[in-house]
Amino acid sequence: MANRLRGEAAFVLDGTEHRIVLDAEAMLNAEDMAGIGLLSLVERLDSIRVLAALLAAGLSSASGKPVGLTAAAEMLLASDAPRGALLAALTQALPAPAGEEAGADATVNPPPPVNGTGSSS
Repeated sequence: MANRLRGEAAFVLDGTEHRIVLDAEAMLNAEDMAGIGLLSLVERLDSIRVLAALLAAGLSSASGKPVGLTAAAEMLLASDAPRGALLAALTQALPAPAGEEAGADATVNPPPPVNGTGSSS
């Protein structure tokens, strides 16, 4: 079972469970594979190369076996499950900005209403 508080997540693809671990080694490997730093990786989560680098590094870290960019990209294109698990692991692996609470018990406040309060003026 994946420990989401340690940057771990799991997904099932074609009947096989795959585990992702985004530890320090995985982050370093993702930087190397994508050719950009960690902050740039996080800012470019709309790039298949960046997502594949993070997924490949996380899968490799969990299994101890190398996973290539192409194999990770094919997983991402085959199903939404790898992307969802990757984003969950990434959210847990990175520290929250100063002043924000992190972890499974953190509460997200909903945005304020856009169209006023509903009462007439």
